[in-house]
Amino acid sequence: SARGAQKAIFSTTPGRAVQTEGGRLVFPCNHVRTFGGLLGSRFELRSHTVLSDDGEHFRKGGASPAAETNESTVASVGGRLILNMRQVSGHGLRRLAASADGGESWQDEGHAEQLSDPLPAGCHACLLAVPGGVLYSGPAGKASALGLGGSVARFWREELYSLLRKKLSGRGHAKGSSAFWEGRHTLQLRFSPDGLDWAAPPLTIHAGPAAYSCAEALGGAASGVGVLFEAGESRPDETIRFCRVPPSWPCAEN
Repeated sequence: SARGAQKAIFSTTPGRAVQTEGGRLVFPCNHVRTFGGLLGSRFELRSHTVLSDDGEHFRKGGASPAAETNESTVASVGGRLILNMRQVSGHGLRRLAASADGGESWQDEGHAEQLSDPLPAGCHACLLAVPGGVLYSGPAGKASALGLGGSVARFWREELYSLLRKKLSGRGHAKGSSAFWEGRHTLQLRFSPDGLDWAAPPLTIHAGPAAYSCAEALGGAASGVGVLFEAGESRPDETIRFCRVPPSWPCAEN
């Protein structure tokens, strides 16, 4: 049957969920489906949300209109939700979507032209709503990786699909080659007033290899923001580090 021809991976995104002013819990998630058997060449990767209005019952919310989206992060900004997504299509930019109905549906907002994502296949990042806007923590990418050019699409498909086949076949955790993660570099904190415009200058937290991160307010706005992140000197996953960012950055007037 068509159902039997599919295998899937469902994941909640590393990091955080959010609660809207109305009390709804919104969890950023993603799924991967393969069609035509385990060795089939057709995969669907897509970000989506899971919703709960009472903290006990959970249901699937809207999915990203954009394909080839993966790990995502969500924040409530200006009365609507912003979904900021890793997109493994080789563009080297974050993908954005917005929801005005609490995550029931999402409108594609295109690529964040000022918000780079490491090539060849992006990385997890984090959004944190703050007074006056939203913060983003994530690796900007290594300059040398930006020269992959037309080989990007071929590379990420071969590498990523190989990892997915290993995981779906039950052969345990599989790590990619060094080329898969070596572009993860230069962890930055950025500010946007609406989650869509990221033109403000970034704050570099770690200038070397860096990958996943999570930002959180520390004891209220007056105590600043803390960022927990993966980083190293040769690889981005050598250590777990913590950085405290003072409340004077980036918008002391808020």
